[in-house]
Amino acid sequence: MLAAGVDPDGSSSPTVLRVIYDTRVRKAYDTCVHDAVGPRPWLLLGLLLLLLLVAAGLLYWVLPLWRERRRRLVLIDPFGFRAHPWLLRTLEELVARAGVETGPRFMLDPVAVSASAVVFGRRGRYTVSLNTGLVAGAQADPEGFRAVVLHELAHLRNRDVDITYATVALWRVFLIAVLLPNAGYQIEELIRNQFLGSGGPFWSASRPAMVISLAFSAFLVVLVLLARADVLRSREIYADLEAVRRGADQGAWTRLGREQADRGRFRRALAAFGDAWRTHPRWRQRQESLVEPAALFGVQAMPMFLTGAAAMTIGFQLSDLKSKAETGHGWMTSGAVATAVLIAGVAGVALWRAAVYAALTDRRPPSGTRAGLWIGLGTVAATLALAPTDFHHWLPAEPAVLLTLVGITVLATHWTAAHASLSVATWRGSRLAPVAVLSLAVMCCFLALWMRWWLDGGLGFTAGTTHPSGWAETLLGRDAAQAARGDTGVLTAVVPVWWVLFSFAPPGPFAWISAVLWLVALPAWWREPGDEAPRWLRRALPDVPDLPGPTYRFPSTRRLVRDTLLGALLSLTAGVAVMAVMHAWWPQGEQVTGYDLAVFWGWLIVALAAASLLVATVVAVTTPQHAFLTALVTTGGAGVLGLAACYLLTTFDGCLGPLNVLSQRCTWTLAPTWQPVASTMAPYVLAGQLFAAAIATILVLGVRRLPGSRPRPLAVRPTPRPGNHGRRLALGWAGASTVAVLVTSSLTSAPTHAAEARPTGTVRPQSVKSAVTRGNQEFAWMYFGGKTLFERFSHGFAGMGAAVAQDPVDYTAVHTACTDLADAVRLADDYFPMPNQQTDDLWEPLLAILRTASADCIDAADQKDPLLFQLANVRLLAGGIAMKTVADLVTSDIAAAAQAADQQH
Repeated sequence: MLAAGVDPDGSSSPTVLRVIYDTRVRKAYDTCVHDAVGPRPWLLLGLLLLLLLVAAGLLYWVLPLWRERRRRLVLIDPFGFRAHPWLLRTLEELVARAGVETGPRFMLDPVAVSASAVVFGRRGRYTVSLNTGLVAGAQADPEGFRAVVLHELAHLRNRDVDITYATVALWRVFLIAVLLPNAGYQIEELIRNQFLGSGGPFWSASRPAMVISLAFSAFLVVLVLLARADVLRSREIYADLEAVRRGADQGAWTRLGREQADRGRFRRALAAFGDAWRTHPRWRQRQESLVEPAALFGVQAMPMFLTGAAAMTIGFQLSDLKSKAETGHGWMTSGAVATAVLIAGVAGVALWRAAVYAALTDRRPPSGTRAGLWIGLGTVAATLALAPTDFHHWLPAEPAVLLTLVGITVLATHWTAAHASLSVATWRGSRLAPVAVLSLAVMCCFLALWMRWWLDGGLGFTAGTTHPSGWAETLLGRDAAQAARGDTGVLTAVVPVWWVLFSFAPPGPFAWISAVLWLVALPAWWREPGDEAPRWLRRALPDVPDLPGPTYRFPSTRRLVRDTLLGALLSLTAGVAVMAVMHAWWPQGEQVTGYDLAVFWGWLIVALAAASLLVATVVAVTTPQHAFLTALVTTGGAGVLGLAACYLLTTFDGCLGPLNVLSQRCTWTLAPTWQPVASTMAPYVLAGQLFAAAIATILVLGVRRLPGSRPRPLAVRPTPRPGNHGRRLALGWAGASTVAVLVTSSLTSAPTHAAEARPTGTVRPQSVKSAVTRGNQEFAWMYFGGKTLFERFSHGFAGMGAAVAQDPVDYTAVHTACTDLADAVRLADDYFPMPNQQTDDLWEPLLAILRTASADCIDAADQKDPLLFQLANVRLLAGGIAMKTVADLVTSDIAAAAQAADQQH
């Protein structure tokens, strides 16, 4: 990092930004790390992982035996423990009633006096341990005894014993063999560097990262314990329900557990905190779940937070398996996909189960907003622990950017919940599984795409970075400052906007996923509602006669088409307004520059986005339920029509009088405007429909929750009337047009990767540094490759001098020496720039001189041209003198740093 120019004394954001965004520095840094560290020992890592799995398997095998010996359990059978015949008959009867394939062994715990039991073991050897208090009171309360035993047998029936003990074994092995040694090493490093003074120059900068990493180990322990407790509580409720279904007396739970309700806000908060760590739910919750198992189908806050934190943790760890030097920016895809699959697999399935349960019990379906909020907070917590974006600070420079993660997860869960409840009401098939799988796949793709953007580039915004210096020229052309014609305010505004847009490069996938979100929901308006119950509902409740038909609480197709046409009209009006303003601003008679085109197309994108936001707000205000999905479908169709309107306006440009912008001649041409509309405007406009619908829905819902606002009544979709086929055809046309625009946009866009499309600039090294820092940086620069470069140049100059000293000149030796100099220049181009800006101002022009002089020298040697050789030799001679000056400057800086360090000590 020192050789790359990172300053351990100052803010690391600008210098780390240099490593990230400067192509030359990033490539040199990756190469340097690869050469210094070497390739990952994948075979050794695989063997260590295999050893961990083997150790976990052995522990899983030994845990039941250890429990038997530790508790001194006694086997209950006719030949061992002299049990009452009634007890033996009852246990045999309960095993048969529970439907367990392999009967377990029953053992007595002579120490435990409570009226309870526990099941443990491994596959093929399960044990149910009965407490002495339970067996002693079996005849006094036979129904309670049967309920407890059936509950333990239900665990075997649900097959959760193996999973529980396997995860416990794996966690304990990971804790003992990996987590605790790593934490011990970090503590030792912290004590040695902080208190014993053995830290290097980067210790002050890396201290926050070290402490955060140590805190993450504790966070991981808490995360696993809370997740384990939550799963175990759910498994107990499932076992209770299975026991009751197998004949257990429901009243036994009331007799077994009597609890008093917690009084007072503080006591309730303390009890809620304690409940999060309990492996068994409270008796009151278990009793309520037997009557109404809503807890099994609800979307609770703690599991969602743990899901978000665990998903992001796994994503970051998978992202770190391979370095950028090996696979480029695609290295983060595996981490993003893993994060998305885990969130969709846990939260998405939970939301679908809650929506189906709400339909079966005539309850209000979940919104998914709260679930997404807690998932987002979990991802933020994991990001703060795993990815500090500024080594010097405990928090990133722009922590508000982390809210992007919350917004992404809220959008994903809210869409999934809305689509689930909509599909439950409109799907006419006998099974919901195909629709649910499609919905979860879309949710997973949405999250994977956005998480990849977050890991690839979005995370960098938390460091407070906007764009590297000089990037305006890269985007708008080298004459951007002159082309601005004094419009510095417009230039200042347009460059950061385009920088953010280019961070989503290529935008095509974002446009596709935004379109898929509303295209998947479109069939809800395509199908006609009926009075009878759908087949999946009749299949789920076969014993309930005369099931009512579903209630449709979303707008009719007529209103959807009307709002879509309104959005198209607003988009056309916005495009006309932009062209009228641009006509007055556009340079008449001057050459059109990249700056002019960026302003024009950028304002068209902003205008269409504003029109989409306005129509989405209107739809959200007039839609009491499913406002987000309705607004998304409306803005999606309106966006396609708006793009068509802008294309027509720009195609007939030159014939529109006061609206002429790009041309002053009235001609109809396809190519000049179709390319920017299809490849530039379409992806960003179609991707922006998602944000327009989301922002409008948030604003409207926020206003509705203000004190004094009255909730709107739920509008039920009316019974269909004849003549609705035309509106259905309009919706189908909108969907087909969107797909056609996306396909055309993908075909007309240049096939470029995100890393290649992202603009890069040259980030200058910091100039204000202490003498010690400057010397340390230049020493590192010399150590990791600079010394080799100077030796290569020295060898080339020596060979050149020897060739010139001969009479006549040995052009073969000249060719060899000049080739060595050219190779040294190429190595210097692939290495770090000088970390000291003053030295680098001499180094870069020197390389440019040597690059052209060595090329001319090689040509002169090949052609045996004495005049060309003399010109090249003069420049090489001047380069040799300048090279000696640069080497002396670097040497003096290193010596001054050593002297300053000695004086400090």
